[in-house]
Amino acid sequence: SVSLPSLVAADLASAQQAQNEEVLTVVGSRVKGRTALDSNVPVDVVQVGELQATPSLNIKDAVQAVSPSFAVERDAVGDGNTLLRTTSLRGLNSGEIVLLVNNKRVHRSAILIGGYQTADLGTFSTNSIKSISVLRDGAAAQYGADAVAGVINLTLDDSEGITGQADYSKYYAGDGAAYTISSKVGMSLADRGFFTVNASYGHTDPTNRVFAGHLLAQDLIDKYNQQESDTLSGPALAFDGQFNDPAELDPLTIAPYGIAEESRFNITWNSQMEVGENSQIYTFGNFSRTHVKEPFNYRAGLPIGYSLPGVGGNSGASKQISIDPFGYAELYGEANAERYKYLLADGLDVDGVTPFVNANGGGFAGLGIHPNGYNPWFEIDSKDIAAYAGFKGEFDNGLTYDLSGSLGRNRVDYNISDTLNASLGAPMAEDGSIDYAKAQTAFYIGALVNIERSVGVDFGYQVDTDAVEAMTVSFGAEYRSDQYYKVTGEENSWKVGPLAGPGGVNVGSDGFGGFNPANTTDDSRHNYAVYVDVDTDITEEFNVAVAARYEDYSDFGDNLSWKIATRYQVVPDLLAIRGAASTGFHAPSIGQINNTQVSTGFAPDGSQTQTGTFPADSELASFFNAEPLRPELARNLSAGFIFTPGADTNITIDVFQIKLLDRIRNSKTYKIADYPSEFAALVASDNSFSSLNQVQFFANSMDTKTRGIEAVATHTINLDESTLRLVLAMSHITNKITKFDPLTTDRQTQFNEEHGFSPYRATFTANWNIDAFTLMGRARWFSTRLYDRSLSLADGSNIDTNADASLVRIDKNPGRVFFDVSLTYDIDEKFSVTVGADNVLDTYPLSQPKVVEASQRRGRQYLDGFDWQGGKYYARIKAAF
Repeated sequence: SVSLPSLVAADLASAQQAQNEEVLTVVGSRVKGRTALDSNVPVDVVQVGELQATPSLNIKDAVQAVSPSFAVERDAVGDGNTLLRTTSLRGLNSGEIVLLVNNKRVHRSAILIGGYQTADLGTFSTNSIKSISVLRDGAAAQYGADAVAGVINLTLDDSEGITGQADYSKYYAGDGAAYTISSKVGMSLADRGFFTVNASYGHTDPTNRVFAGHLLAQDLIDKYNQQESDTLSGPALAFDGQFNDPAELDPLTIAPYGIAEESRFNITWNSQMEVGENSQIYTFGNFSRTHVKEPFNYRAGLPIGYSLPGVGGNSGASKQISIDPFGYAELYGEANAERYKYLLADGLDVDGVTPFVNANGGGFAGLGIHPNGYNPWFEIDSKDIAAYAGFKGEFDNGLTYDLSGSLGRNRVDYNISDTLNASLGAPMAEDGSIDYAKAQTAFYIGALVNIERSVGVDFGYQVDTDAVEAMTVSFGAEYRSDQYYKVTGEENSWKVGPLAGPGGVNVGSDGFGGFNPANTTDDSRHNYAVYVDVDTDITEEFNVAVAARYEDYSDFGDNLSWKIATRYQVVPDLLAIRGAASTGFHAPSIGQINNTQVSTGFAPDGSQTQTGTFPADSELASFFNAEPLRPELARNLSAGFIFTPGADTNITIDVFQIKLLDRIRNSKTYKIADYPSEFAALVASDNSFSSLNQVQFFANSMDTKTRGIEAVATHTINLDESTLRLVLAMSHITNKITKFDPLTTDRQTQFNEEHGFSPYRATFTANWNIDAFTLMGRARWFSTRLYDRSLSLADGSNIDTNADASLVRIDKNPGRVFFDVSLTYDIDEKFSVTVGADNVLDTYPLSQPKVVEASQRRGRQYLDGFDWQGGKYYARIKAAF
């Protein structure tokens, strides 16, 4: 994805009193009172009024709607991606962004998304936020590891009073209904402090944008109808009588393609109290629980051995195979063999000595459990808590201090239903047949847990000197400890059943295998850091800020980052120039370093595949000369100017370059067929890997150079009885790979790294405030984006071929413009109501079912990236006391 500069705007309710440049920054500078327009680097401030002018219950959607510098993707099926959706800033993903709350670092999620383990902005609700500051520049020297693209700081609500709010929205298509109920209670602590608590609960129904002519489902219906009318022909004729009745096979519902069902509860607290003349104690934090349920890809109910045109056979769970029940006893013992006895359907006698021979081709088949095929349903339950406490104040000599500690924990539990572990087959019925009705179809997969603890101290001092106009020196130290571990799934979710092995069916719960105890991890590390930050007004017009930070990690070593930033007011109240240069780094998380996972997908021919992801220092990765992960190193440059031709107008233009060395990515996949000896060694060490088709691992696989130009123009028109505020933001971003490792990076990864986003984006927003009414209109433009999917069309053809005639598949998602509108009416000082619509013209991306489907033919029709849900209307009522 790609980024844009945010609009820097005051709360709509106070837009007439507060201008852009009067919004104080709280990130990017430790100097009190510095405004966004006075900053040495681009800083965007989004106020609560803008955050709430959107119908989404997820703060990521709310921020993207009002802050074009922040981009978020929405994929239809993405395992953990559904909970922790891919986000980006300045064209770099969330692994290169630091998230703060009240200027304190937020812990990471337990989920790895896009190869990175990052903090989850979505755990916070919009009603708990006072403002959001977005620093669009490298800041590792100020805020530590990972601040390569920038920093996002959430300032929590600290207001007094009682408020309540109810939101409702629904898509034009008639689905995706969502509601949110939120409230706030804020009180004064005997005029010595405050205590504010916000709570919210929301639920979103799923959507479905499946292609009406769902190719795979329709083919199955056609074949059954031809079977009943004796008109089968071609290869299908050999399977006459084996096509199941598709009475329950609705092409519109068999494979839902849309937004997942989601429920979310959140509670946030923020408190501070004076305990002396110049000292305060404080605490704040956030708890959230989120439940998401989504369908995986449809597994077709095909007769054994039959493949529809363009579809490469059954999923592994539908394969038919013979079974030796006594081999099961050898693997798991006689007691388990008796309890989970499996038998072939042809009813041949078993004498307890002679291995079972399946002469008639009968045996267990997944079709017995799911005659029309199936959609595994994946469920995520995430519990997240972040708690902070501290003591701060100022000594008599003017030295400020802030001693603080934090604890953050995220646990994500996985469940899956409407599936099977095909390698276990099904129990034996009393008559000796296979009892498919009693086969297990729901499994607990396991859990991921990430825990982070920190303690730090920060000091600040304004130096009194005649040598310069002003000087602020800040310095401090921090200690952090991280822990990451997996909770083992239930036994049958990962068990290697008797039907597994070479030529056998897949192992583990189909769609997402359970966490095997042999591959669960419990890893930890610690690091400490010290920093110094000197901000100097050499003259009233000329500012220079210099910062340096040293960090030492227990697992991979140390790093020294630095930054220098400057701003010069060329013409008073008219023109200023600014620029910065810095170094930084992204520290590989312990999740990246130690993660092992097996996931189910589909190959270009439509057949099901199982892919294992292993640590870079694992035995498997060593077969392919993998090396332990190293930190990514960053080099940032930026320059820009601020033009303020009048009190009601300002224009900012910034250019930037980010060089990233040793970027961490999933390696290309290595197929079993190409490396028989390496995989034989892997299976010998752990038989649960016997059904893997391919493997990959994390690697420092490439160097990249990202360049961009960002422009923001704001203008306020004060009319007789109203105010019109206009904001235009636009950008152009390019990304280029300057070096790559051919052993870990393939052509598809290289192309998508450089082209898989919209290089141009623009947003135009108009807010008209007249008396008790506020009317908002917004246009969002995304340029065309390209994808290398390395797949064929459903009919087997290709869109393009390269010079050497090897197959290349380049897909194009043409650009789109989306329009939003809302109207707010302040009934009185206590009550207000808002109605509006996002994507009011009901614009969709180009429908490309054959392009998206490839040979899988499972109901999708839109390429991921743009809004593909259509228009949404919403209403909101708010009360404040």
